[in-house]
Amino acid sequence: MLNLRGRGRQLQILSDELDREIAQSAQRATAMEQRGAVLIGAAGIAGALRLGDNINALTLAALVLTFAAAVAGLVVMFPRKGQLLNVRAARTDILRMHPLSARYHLDDTKMEILEADQKWLDNRGHITRIGFVLLALSIAVGVAGTLAAVPTEIAPSPSPTP
Repeated sequence: MLNLRGRGRQLQILSDELDREIAQSAQRATAMEQRGAVLIGAAGIAGALRLGDNINALTLAALVLTFAAAVAGLVVMFPRKGQLLNVRAARTDILRMHPLSARYHLDDTKMEILEADQKWLDNRGHITRIGFVLLALSIAVGVAGTLAAVPTEIAPSPSPTP
């Protein structure tokens, strides 16, 4: 076991920093959920606009891309499934420990949870970026599908030059 005697101040500094990191992680998770909600909403609007178009291969591809973007937004909304700090279970063990050892043990557990949260947040960030790329592609493909469906008699024809 690590000798923690005389290291209370250092442990307090580390504990304070860990608490700041946990707070930042919670803020990042909230921001990620908001991005997921925006992605779902934007995909819903884009999909609804596509449904009024003449259905062709490009419009169908745009709808598939829009659906994939909405699914990405939905996945981003899922919370991390993993270990949480079980204070009730840890209480008995911590009460048997020296205060410095208890703080060290508790902070170690919090770090493990934070690392898992950070990994899931990083994955959510990648999924969000992919979702927005899919949404942008769906809009581009949808516009191409709409332009392809414009009848040629309505399309502007080149006028003769005088």
